Amino acid sequence: MKITGQSANDWRVVQNPLQYVVTSGLGGNPVPGASWSTAGPNDGWHFAAASEDGNTLAAVSNVVLGGRGLVHVSRDRGATWSQTGPSGINWTAIDISPDGSAMIATAAFGGVYYSRDAGQTWTSVEPVGAGGFWLSTAIADNGTTLLVADRGGFIYVSRDSGATWTARGGVARNWEAIAASDDGQRLVAVASSDSVYTSADGGLTWTAAPGTTSTRWYRAATSADGMEMLVAEKDGLVLRSSDGGATWTPITTPAAVNQVAMSADGQVIAVASGGDQLRMSFDGGATFTAVEARRAWRAVTVSGDGNVILAGNNVAEVGGDNAGDDGPLYLSYGNRTATGAGGAVVGGQGEMIELEYAGEGRFQVRSSSGEFIVN
Repeated sequence: MKITGQSANDWRVVQNPLQYVVTSGLGGNPVPGASWSTAGPNDGWHFAAASEDGNTLAAVSNVVLGGRGLVHVSRDRGATWSQTGPSGINWTAIDISPDGSAMIATAAFGGVYYSRDAGQTWTSVEPVGAGGFWLSTAIADNGTTLLVADRGGFIYVSRDSGATWTARGGVARNWEAIAASDDGQRLVAVASSDSVYTSADGGLTWTAAPGTTSTRWYRAATSADGMEMLVAEKDGLVLRSSDGGATWTPITTPAAVNQVAMSADGQVIAVASGGDQLRMSFDGGATFTAVEARRAWRAVTVSGDGNVILAGNNVAEVGGDNAGDDGPLYLSYGNRTATGAGGAVVGGQGEMIELEYAGEGRFQVRSSSGEFIVN
């Protein structure tokens, strides 16, 4: 499809539901993280997750930490949201398969829940005999491989979408977080008052990273291939590994860390810090920029392609007059239009764009000339 503006009036590429245009390299292309808008219901947000293309998003809240204990899911890149799953419990983490079809969520002493229909319905898949202090989870193989971390217990691995589970991780530890590569083979996990642990065989064996003993390990993230890894202390130290956990390097030290996220290629990194600015890196952690206003940032996620960033604050953490209030979700996107009828490429006289359909609602720019407005 090729469009060239002939008259003095603007022209517009109009999209159908779930369609979008990849605009990297297009004149006027928006940059992820440059602008933000509210996108979703208010709650005391605790954790967030995104699919590879960012069309499927999810966020959970935790009752103890000032939230309502809900799961909210969007299947149109944040345009609309639905509350789903059990409510009023202490959700601690959620993860989405790269294709957006499967989700897993954990709640401290509230269970482990799995969805195979993008969060529309949920099934309890909690491992039998575990302690139940579920603080973290990861999903791989587009929903076939599931991992959950039991604080004071073990890491449990399922290779059949939660039908059966196997305890991994050696001895019982105070597991705080776990993350997995897309194939579920490379894993990174952290335990408080302990160390950083990595596995290259899906959790069969684990290696403690030398010199990583800390009382405050809290979060973890990986790239799609598992070679790029992030771990973070609650007090603010963030380490990165680019060799699957063999060596680690400090990359930023915010006041505190609530969640870390990484794109599939490891180049886009987000760090949510309560009472501090959201920190973003677009060069794999070499440099960071503080974005958005000071908020009690609790949740943040980055889509696998690095083009969609979702963040949530929990103003109950701030204290003072705002204690106990809800906060909104914030969305930033770039290198693409918004999904569906709300997205568009707008051009003027003499400007040209040629698009080709790449499947699954995605259009790519083959050629262009001019400076466009991208919505």
